[in-house]
Amino acid sequence: MRCYICDGEMRKVKKDVETTWKGRTILFRGMDVWVCGSCGEEAYEPDDVRLMQGLVQGTLHRPEYPEVVNVEEVADLPGEQPDGV
Repeated sequence: MRCYICDGEMRKVKKDVETTWKGRTILFRGMDVWVCGSCGEEAYEPDDVRLMQGLVQGTLHRPEYPEVVNVEEVADLPGEQPDGV
């Protein structure tokens, strides 16, 4: 895969990704991330983005929510993925 910023070579690595949405911060452990070896730009697979969005949005209606999500543990659990993933 080539970087869309600098055309450098990208490689897939496992990485922790922290995201904040509507004031809620969640750390996703073990995400697959494409990282450019030249400029450091990061990219995600569309299915992984949908998974993160669905899990974060799903926490908005709960008074308590997970601060850390281990992606490898929840990826195969029924009911943990948003529709269409």
